[in-house]
Amino acid sequence: MFRELRETPTVDRAISNPTTKPETGDTVLLIARALRNPDRSFAGAVAVEIPARRFVDFNAGIEYRPADLISIISLRGMTLARREGGVVSWGQDLSGRLVMQRQMAEPNGEYWGPSSLDGRRRLFSHRRLTNYPIFVTSGVGEADILAPATRRAGWFLSLATALTLLLGALLVLYARHVSNQEQAQRRFDQMRDEFAHSARVSSLSEMAAGLAHELNQPLTAASNYLAVGELMIRGDGTREAVGAQLHQVRGQIARAGEIIRRIRDYLSKGSAELRIETLDATIFDAIELARGGNAAPRARVLYAGGHAQTRVLIDRIQIQQVLVNLIRNAEEAVASVPEDRRLIRIKCEARSEEMFEIRVEDDGPGFPDSVLEQFNLPFISTKAEHGLGIGLSICRRIIEVHGGELKAWNRARGATVSFTVKREAVLRSVA
Repeated sequence: MFRELRETPTVDRAISNPTTKPETGDTVLLIARALRNPDRSFAGAVAVEIPARRFVDFNAGIEYRPADLISIISLRGMTLARREGGVVSWGQDLSGRLVMQRQMAEPNGEYWGPSSLDGRRRLFSHRRLTNYPIFVTSGVGEADILAPATRRAGWFLSLATALTLLLGALLVLYARHVSNQEQAQRRFDQMRDEFAHSARVSSLSEMAAGLAHELNQPLTAASNYLAVGELMIRGDGTREAVGAQLHQVRGQIARAGEIIRRIRDYLSKGSAELRIETLDATIFDAIELARGGNAAPRARVLYAGGHAQTRVLIDRIQIQQVLVNLIRNAEEAVASVPEDRRLIRIKCEARSEEMFEIRVEDDGPGFPDSVLEQFNLPFISTKAEHGLGIGLSICRRIIEVHGGELKAWNRARGATVSFTVKREAVLRSVA
């Protein structure tokens, strides 16, 4: 690490591979900053020793499936922290492996592929830190992503077999009836699979991007304190003053550990595939998708339509994801009111020549003032004691990618959440 700082004038910061201290048996890392003369020649280095376990503190309190994987890896290919299911480790050499090949080709991206150590196929998302030669990668097992579709297929096959035996005498009539049912079921399953896939891909990179962004701030602050220490060493700084700067460095590293422990979810800012879609079809499909998970409707969802010819520039799956989340939030909001007031209304109207607004209204108790005051902050939750607000965080990011805005307010009775999307007219004007 020090040789790299000495021999490469363009490199000012470096992180060592994990090493074990013989006197204590602890595994540690060194984070170093080069001291350079005005001509960029090497004058020395200042380094801080950090226990490697600090880098895996983010695992505390999180429930992992056996195939879930999160790693922090140096650009040399050495893992600084790795968790696979319930197993925590570090120090694996991944140089030349697929994960490093993909990182070098695309520092911030996603890919399907086998893990470099256990060979399991996963959906990976990785993000590189700006000022330090490390990146964060997270992976979800292929079987975990496909499991819901596999269960649905098994259930449908069993049901079809039982019905065939029971209604064998009416085979021709039954076959015609089942043909219609199968078509509707396939369409519903396709919508639900696309919805689940979109949510998983969005959540994966959000975790990696959020962790990389949050880590970068305290590490940059630590680097600045090291720079001040460098100036003191060159000048007339006392040992006590330099020690105070190193104390600040340790404080920033501790802050990095606290930030890592706060990361509980994983969300990637995937690019939306914007196409021209009809508004009514998109909304009606979202309503059916929201109803699909309930044995009995918890509230009546009212949408009058009237926009069959209205065309908007959207990613249909992602906008349906937003609507499903808002409808389900509204269902929970009206659960405490009398049954005759359990209504959810969806309304649409043009806001300008460029934007169209979609509103979801309910007659529940409304949002607490504390929620409205923090509505635009990351990870805000409408559920006071449960959840981390990931649903609204995904919705806000999707609408931002679409160039729109997500808002919420209380009415005299109930609450409204609205978002805007671009109209077809915007595409024509650009063309």
